[in-house]
Amino acid sequence: MKLAWLTRGPQVGGSSVENSKASVPLRGDKPPNLRIETLNTRSANAAKAPVAQTTSPVSVFQKLASSIKSLFQPSSAAAALKQPFVLPEHAQLKQQAETYAESPFEKTLFEKALAQFGKKQGSLAVSKAWGQAILGADTQVQEEALTLLKGYLAYSANGNVSELSAHTQMKLMIFSPHLSEGAVGRATLYEAILKLPLSHLMEFAAFLKKDFSTLPAIVQALLMKQLLQLRKDLKLDKKDELSPDELAFKKMVKQLVVKFYSEKSELQDAQLAQHEKIRVGFLKIRPIEEAYHEQLEEIEKKYRLKLRQLKKRRSQNVAESEEERLRRIEMVYDTVEDNLVTGLTELTTTLDQVQAG
Repeated sequence: MKLAWLTRGPQVGGSSVENSKASVPLRGDKPPNLRIETLNTRSANAAKAPVAQTTSPVSVFQKLASSIKSLFQPSSAAAALKQPFVLPEHAQLKQQAETYAESPFEKTLFEKALAQFGKKQGSLAVSKAWGQAILGADTQVQEEALTLLKGYLAYSANGNVSELSAHTQMKLMIFSPHLSEGAVGRATLYEAILKLPLSHLMEFAAFLKKDFSTLPAIVQALLMKQLLQLRKDLKLDKKDELSPDELAFKKMVKQLVVKFYSEKSELQDAQLAQHEKIRVGFLKIRPIEEAYHEQLEEIEKKYRLKLRQLKKRRSQNVAESEEERLRRIEMVYDTVEDNLVTGLTELTTTLDQVQAG
């Protein structure tokens, strides 16, 4: 069957073949330029080519996923050189720890403090390590830990830091926030101090008395328990003569007991409220404290009344002195004015001379 586009259209006017060659060719006049040999060659190649196997979509996606994973997965050499992410601030603090640490113990403690950088407080890792150094057998490390603690307590209490060197003040300004672990951490350090000989303990007595008021009631009670046990072990109540340190320690314990009962208006801690003996102490101290505060209020009222009377009397005395001053000026005013007029008349200096001079 011949294709329509290969046929020739009818010749116009029934002219001869020669005339038809000279006429305008119609659609399909030119034979196709596609060769038969080319078609035969392509069909033969298609017959020789093996049939492609159908690939499962699942396997394609698995290969794609493995390729992507291999791109992002570091090699073993790169993984060995990989370092943990370090904040710039943390890196700077680590460098400052090496610069400002004045002993191997301080460097170790600062690094331990920086290891807790950004973590939630509660482990007390720094305070426990500090306390272990204070109670350790190495006297050199113990002395370094006690020296740092003295400076730390003096600096954090805003006390007299003039005795600290500029280097120590800079060191504490940088690292004291990282060494602080709250009230419990501070109590942990004081627990270590209470296990030292009495002479060492009394070196920190002023800091303990000052910090005691800032601690929670339960922390105060735990420290009081150890203080009273220490007084019992030292048998201070049974000795006829006490050394200066023993007298100071006994007085300090008494002051802290009074503070424990006086500075809390009511026992709000649930753990302490369960102990009836502790509550009895509050009930006995409270009326004395209330009477004391009433007396203080009465003294303040009398003082304010007396102060108002003194202020009123002071104003009257000032007014009387002012009147006396004006009266005495009136007595000499005429003479002063005459002398002034005479002196100004004899004054020949002009403003130009004043400016030139």
